[in-house]
Amino acid sequence: MVVTDDEHAPDTDVNLTTDVHDPIDSRRESHGFDETGTHVELLHVSSLRPGEMLALVETLKSDTCTLHTLDLGGSGVGDEGARALADALKSDTCTLHTLDLAGNGMSDDGARALAEALKSDTCTLHELHLVWNLMGDDGARALAEALKSDTCTLHTLELHFNRVGADGARALAEALKSDTCTLHTLVLGVNETGADGARAFAEALKSDTCTLHELDLGGNGVSADGARAFAEALKSDTCTLHELDLGGNGVSADGALALAEALKSDSCTLHTLTLAVNEFGDDGARALAEALKSDTCTLHTLELVENGVGADGARALAEALKSDTCTLHTLVLGVNEVGAYGARALAEALKSDTCTLHTLNLSSNDVGADGARALAEALKSDTCNLHTLYLNDNEVGADGARAFAEALQCDMCTLHTLHLHTLYLHNNAVGADGERALDEAQTLCRTRRRCRHHGLLRAIVMLAILRKRACEAVFHPKRLRREGVFDAWAHEG
Repeated sequence: MVVTDDEHAPDTDVNLTTDVHDPIDSRRESHGFDETGTHVELLHVSSLRPGEMLALVETLKSDTCTLHTLDLGGSGVGDEGARALADALKSDTCTLHTLDLAGNGMSDDGARALAEALKSDTCTLHELHLVWNLMGDDGARALAEALKSDTCTLHTLELHFNRVGADGARALAEALKSDTCTLHTLVLGVNETGADGARAFAEALKSDTCTLHELDLGGNGVSADGARAFAEALKSDTCTLHELDLGGNGVSADGALALAEALKSDSCTLHTLTLAVNEFGDDGARALAEALKSDTCTLHTLELVENGVGADGARALAEALKSDTCTLHTLVLGVNEVGAYGARALAEALKSDTCTLHTLNLSSNDVGADGARALAEALKSDTCNLHTLYLNDNEVGADGARAFAEALQCDMCTLHTLHLHTLYLHNNAVGADGERALDEAQTLCRTRRRCRHHGLLRAIVMLAILRKRACEAVFHPKRLRREGVFDAWAHEG
């Protein structure tokens, strides 16, 4: 057994990775989570051998254990381990708030055991993560029954990548309508709920007792019919939803138009809408752009990756960004067909003193050197508020790189006029000349902190303009994923 503390984790966080020599008891004693008391609050265990689960369960039931978060992702827990953990959760001495059982081969049997635990008046769990398991409708129904219990304290339930169909979705939707259900976040991406399940959830969102703020139904075959149902729900003055993910659902232009109409409603509270991979093209983009101009639209983040949006759609979105009623902070247009023409339109929008955009993702859009030059010119404007720009895979070339280098050297590039935190130029063939120009731009910064070309992303060039023109670039995989760099790139050698 090898025990390691995360380099950046607080003293209350412990990571355990297994070795063939030491049993879990030695780990418990070495870290204080035995019966003599503990101050450990967060525990990661990479894998468990036979017998170790029982020792861990006994620890959780100890009245001296203060563990709040337990991450057993990919540990081979299975149904038997889930039953043991469920028994611990019922203990009146168990203090666990977050349990992560992702990728553990758990079926409906394990889900049923955990559901029973959630109904216990001594269970303190707030978050349950069951991503990448084998749970189907029966498990979903059991969890739904638990959510109706007035003793269940769960706020977040993640069931991403399971086998939940329309029946399971309907059961969960019924639970959301219960006045005793406390769930705020439900993640059901990549299941099999279909349009029927989507309609059930949409109906639940209209209920004045539903407290859901975030719903992820990406990759569920929702279709245009399901999108229309959600659009109706969003217009309801009792709907409290803030984030909706319908990516990869075949929403099409019809569904996008319906959702756009909903965004104009003064009762719609949506802040984040994800519609990646839905094939609605310029028609859908134009409809959404019109919605963004509405003074009742509250959207801050719009993700439209891989939708066939061309120059016309980009121009429509650019016009919306100029509107003084548009509140958008983040626009993700990666893997579309914006081209140089669309990039120029967006660049003009960035120069508008009414544009509130902080993050723009134009990865894989054939922007080229012309589009890059236009965007670089926009960055010189004292009215541009952009923090983060993604231009990966756009054939920017040396000319485009030089244009950005010039923009970064501009006197307007200060904290008060331009907040360009990070510029990603992965896979753009900037060449030796372009790299030299970018390097020179960095050299001109008064304080040079760190600049790395991280191997995982090959030749990413990352630049940052910070206070007092300090230049820094830091690679952080989770941040890249969160801000729109595609996960596939993180696995490149």
